[in-house]
Amino acid sequence: MDFNTEILRSDNTYCINLINRTDRYNAVIERFKKQGIDPIFWQVMPHNIPEIGCFQSHTAIIKHAQIVGKKIITVFEDDVVFLITNVKGMVNEIMNQLPNNWEILYLCANTHLKLKQFSDNLFVADTVYNTAAIVYNLVSIYGKYECFKHAHDIPMPYDKWIAETVQPYKKCFVAYPLICTQEAGYSDIAKGNTDYLFIEERYKKFVK
Repeated sequence: MDFNTEILRSDNTYCINLINRTDRYNAVIERFKKQGIDPIFWQVMPHNIPEIGCFQSHTAIIKHAQIVGKKIITVFEDDVVFLITNVKGMVNEIMNQLPNNWEILYLCANTHLKLKQFSDNLFVADTVYNTAAIVYNLVSIYGKYECFKHAHDIPMPYDKWIAETVQPYKKCFVAYPLICTQEAGYSDIAKGNTDYLFIEERYKKFVK
């Protein structure tokens, strides 16, 4: 299936940004410009429980996009860092290797197990965490998982919920090579500085 006209357009690409994190906004917008990506910034107020705020931000975007008739969307978080020079070209190439019933594609992945290769540029997600850069197939997921329709105070991190609820159906995939990581700095969820070096280290260990 040819996705070249669908992915990373300005009308189906989002970036979640906490309204008080102007530092992240200013930094990430420059990174997007270098890639020719012009996302819709989904600006939100800080939540007193950051994990729930992350969960609700992603599901709110999914609900909005489904209501207005979008079929495939990409959601970035505002600390995303691109690891390759031609993100659009690589993502489009990867998308064309997905099966018709795919649900989620991770462009950034915190891996914990050796992953099974599906195609030249895809591995099947298994116990994969991270929500910094995700492509969603709304046609596949929205009617299947009630939580994507109604964001509520689920007492677990969003990436853990996906790993336990969505990934077991083997329709979630991880991009190869790794497209994105996260910028080192203060994490509102971790409530402290994080360097994220472990993302690339674990990826090298568990992918290929």
